[in-house]
Amino acid sequence: MKRRIAATAMVLVMLVCAFGGCKAKEPEEKVIRVMSYNDGILTLVQTYLDMHPELGYTVEMAYPHYATIEIDYEGLLDDMLTGEYETTPDIYVAEAGQVAKYGKGSLSSYAATYDELGILTEQLIKESQTAAYAVEVGTRTSDGNVVALPYMSGAGCFIYRRSIAKEVWGTDDPAVIQEKIGGGSGNWDAFWTAAEELKQKGYAAVSGDGDLWYAMKNNMDAAWVVDGELNLSPEREAFLDVSGRLTDNGYSNGTVDWSDAWFADMAGEGEKEVFGFFGPFWLITYNMSMYYYCGDDPSTEAFEGTYGDWAVCNAPVGFYWGGEWVLAHKDVADMEKKDVVADILKWMMTLEYDENSLQYLLANGLYEPNQGVKEAVVSGTVMEKADGSMEFLGGQNMFEYYAKANNQEMKIHITEYDAAIDTLWRNAVREYAQGEKSREEAIAGFKEAVKTKVDIRGTEN
Repeated sequence: MKRRIAATAMVLVMLVCAFGGCKAKEPEEKVIRVMSYNDGILTLVQTYLDMHPELGYTVEMAYPHYATIEIDYEGLLDDMLTGEYETTPDIYVAEAGQVAKYGKGSLSSYAATYDELGILTEQLIKESQTAAYAVEVGTRTSDGNVVALPYMSGAGCFIYRRSIAKEVWGTDDPAVIQEKIGGGSGNWDAFWTAAEELKQKGYAAVSGDGDLWYAMKNNMDAAWVVDGELNLSPEREAFLDVSGRLTDNGYSNGTVDWSDAWFADMAGEGEKEVFGFFGPFWLITYNMSMYYYCGDDPSTEAFEGTYGDWAVCNAPVGFYWGGEWVLAHKDVADMEKKDVVADILKWMMTLEYDENSLQYLLANGLYEPNQGVKEAVVSGTVMEKADGSMEFLGGQNMFEYYAKANNQEMKIHITEYDAAIDTLWRNAVREYAQGEKSREEAIAGFKEAVKTKVDIRGTEN
């Protein structure tokens, strides 16, 4: 009887469909929707599609008016992922301060794993020698799968003045200077010795405590938030002593990063000439950074100021600063465009490394929108065969050291609350270092500020 009913039902379905009662599945739009802070990701995806016209896809911003009105990017992306907005991005970007939220924390479940897209993630990471920190940051805590990777490196080196090195130590050789500051040693002992030697010659080791902040924040023993509570661990509290030591001993000019005084120190125009800065390649090459302020301002003649007087070596500890991690929405894994999205991510990030890959184009200054600027990338395989020499660095190949920086050991403990808490902590540290508050007052004020300004609900990631 059951078989007869089932057969009858099957015949009815076939008859209904025959007379137009059933609709075939609508083909998907051949559009890749992206979401980013700016049009950078849009341009990257368009570049890939231009290279592969046979795919027949176009690209558009998931929120088309992003560039013409002020928007809360993070809030809008949250709404898109959770269904509060009518459009969902296929590919979206999270900056370093937000990647914990989208890749590890409260909204990480909306990300497709790279494996789900059909990417041989583990194999390609090994072949391309993807930066270890980039993989760790982009790995989802709940299941250990990679859901995000960056396309440019944020790993940091020490960027120093050649002329000052020669005056103080008789050489500007990066290998020698790296030893002088304890590069790769895992501790700061040699750096403090070098800071004293620089002081004796009338120089500041760094511009301000912000120059050491990222190197130290990526090497803490625990996260800011553990089990839903603020965690001011001894290692984090020790930054008070670091900032105070720089100020009390005259090892810095006491500047705040991104201030006019900080930029003046890059140009050699500060209170005391500054020996160096800790930073990624983009601190050297990007607009409104060292490259701009050290004499290559279009309004000045090239090679004025400190332009060409710089070199890089590895820092005492590994660290990263900034970067954009790229994710794909989980729904893409079940869509016809899955293979195209996967190929875009492989080409864009570290997972392809031939001469047509974005990694190779960026490293060699061949990506046209960058106008010849060379970028340190997250693929060690690419940087091994790329030429990172720059006039700004006196002809030095920066990849020799930035490739090593990609895999220097770090202790990464990130949460989605870090950006807000970092700002409050650095304000408190500055008040202490400048003598405006006692140690106890600075710590108490910081804890109260976090309590009133940061809605902590999560756990360590």
